[in-house]
Amino acid sequence: MTERRYILRAAAPDGIGILADVMGHLASHRLNVTESHDFGDPQTERYFIWAKFKSEQGFKETAFRDGFGQLATRRNMDWSLRPESALPRALVLASKGDHCQNDHLYRHRRGRLGADITAIVSNHQDAKCFR
Repeated sequence: MTERRYILRAAAPDGIGILADVMGHLASHRLNVTESHDFGDPQTERYFIWAKFKSEQGFKETAFRDGFGQLATRRNMDWSLRPESALPRALVLASKGDHCQNDHLYRHRRGRLGADITAIVSNHQDAKCFR
């Protein structure tokens, strides 16, 4: 069996130990986290977690999902799990300044955006990609 890579996204009401619970679940399945980002939003009082991990031989995705589903229920968490290769499609909206558009296109070209850009739409001629 070859190594597989996944992306886990989760959002829940903020509380003590949520990051430890999520990372503990990953560790209990012997999954190696290769990249993660997390933050709490004080306005919404929600905590957000994004983790990329790789699985080794013997990883049981169904068992992982079942166990994480129980954690998610306990923490009132919204979550998703997808293979890293299954990129969501994205529409980029651009305004007159092109600095953000350029950043998105650069990240897309380098494989660091985490999405497949399908179109760019702008309400200004200055942001036009092709002349």
